[in-house]
Parts: sequence; structure tokens; C-alpha cells
Amino acid sequence: MPLNWDGVFVAAFIPLIVRLVWDHSGLLGKTWRDAAGVNPDEPEWARTAAVAGLSLVFGFLMASIVMPLVIHQIHVFSIVQGDPAYGKEDARVTLWLEDFLREYGDSHRTFKHGAVHGAIAGLCFATPMIAINALFERRGLKYILITSGYWTICLALMGAIVCGWR
Repeated sequence: MPLNWDGVFVAAFIPLIVRLVWDHSGLLGKTWRDAAGVNPDEPEWARTAAVAGLSLVFGFLMASIVMPLVIHQIHVFSIVQGDPAYGKEDARVTLWLEDFLREYGDSHRTFKHGAVHGAIAGLCFATPMIAINALFERRGLKYILITSGYWTICLALMGAIVCGWR
């Protein structure tokens, strides 16, 4: 069951691509700019190379963390490592785990599974962080919903790519 670094690299582009669509004036761009207090007369900073480059770096970091959230089998190897306080690993558990992973290891590696878990991360992790910041920054509900929606969609798409990419 190999890790999916190709999918992580592709998923790193998701926040940048979704932001370009999300901010388009015909969609939510004007509403978000108003809610965020962004001056539309300022230069289009989102199209600069530095912002795009940093977005890709941060997107890669996020996708790297999304991988163990959506590919649960990564965690099963901690079972066979054992705990030095209790002695060596149990060979029977190792053999059972190898057989189990050979039979079922990739059964949940689908785009749908990754999208569901990515969306859950967006709703249960990103949304509360955004809401807490927005409350302290005195931003309204519209800002919270638009920004949380953006990150929930990004994490769902990132999860789908990381989990389902083969």
C-alpha cells in the first residue's frame, strides 16, 4: 500500500485553482471582498507569482496532512511497531496485519471516500478555526460561510485526489 505523493503534488494546486474560481466576480468574488473588507481598487495581488508560489507551498503542506486523514491504512502500521514498555512486537499480529492489508488494504482508496473525509475535515476543523478568527476580527456570518465553504470545498477536492489518485 504505497503512499500517494503524486496525488499530494496534484492536490497542492487545489487551493490556488479554487481561489481563482471562487473570487471570480460572477461567483462569490464581490460578496467575499465586501465581507472581508478587501478594496477592489487595489492591484490584483492574487495573480502575483509570490502569492501563487506560496499558495502551492502551503497547499503541498496541507495535502501532506490530508493524506493520513483520508488514507486510514497508514495508521495500522503503528500496531506492529510495539511498545518498548511491553516488549517486542507480536509476530502473530504482524502476519495477520500483512494478510489483512493484502486482502483489503486499498478497498477504501476512492475519490468518494477521500472527498467525504476531506469535507468532514473542512466542516469540523477548518470551519471552527475560521469562525473563531472571524469572531475576534469582528467579521460577519457571510464572511464565515464564504470562507468556510471555500476551505471545505478545497479539502474535499484535496481528499478526493489524494485518496483516489492511482
